[in-house]
Amino acid sequence: MQPKTNIEFKILNQLKNGRTANGMVGAKVSATGQNPNNKAWITVLMIKGADCREEITKFYFLNYEVEYLEFDEKYNEEIHGNDWDLFLIRTEKYYNIKDEIALENILRIWLDDVNRLKPVANIELPNF
Repeated sequence: MQPKTNIEFKILNQLKNGRTANGMVGAKVSATGQNPNNKAWITVLMIKGADCREEITKFYFLNYEVEYLEFDEKYNEEIHGNDWDLFLIRTEKYYNIKDEIALENILRIWLDDVNRLKPVANIELPNF
């Protein structure tokens, strides 16, 4: 029996079946770098494989990826537009996260409540 995760079904379902941004979810979080006033986000993506041998393509779970992005506090998308790369302070990426328990453990670095995750369209993530 697999251990139970605290990540809500609606979030896991978004990762698996979401159509926008390939189902990616995320949250605005507190910056972990030297300046606590910087702006930071995390994003989570489910990596899927495809079996195209049949008439109907079947998708299956491979792993999760988590990315942390931290921008200088002066970055403002309305003013600076797509020049976000000039303000990027730090990025961290976690690959090959094998299950929801491992995903939840990594997310705890930034989130006390993993259910703060939302579709990326709802978290004010800068347009890349």
